[in-house]
Amino acid sequence: MRDYAPTEPRENGDNIIVHIDPAFEPLVPRFLANRKKEVAAMYEALAQQNLRPPLGSLMA
Repeated sequence: MRDYAPTEPRENGDNIIVHIDPAFEPLVPRFLANRKKEVAAMYEALAQQNLRPPLGSLMA
């Protein structure tokens, strides 16, 4: 598993490079798109000061 762990985050804002098992490559675009939607929803909730997790959220 360690072979696929992300590199350390960079303070200068450069991209973080991760290495994944090739079997997971087809899943990455959809996974990242979903995370992008979640971040947008979190920003919106924060802007509205709505700090309750949505129904069905893993953050419950």
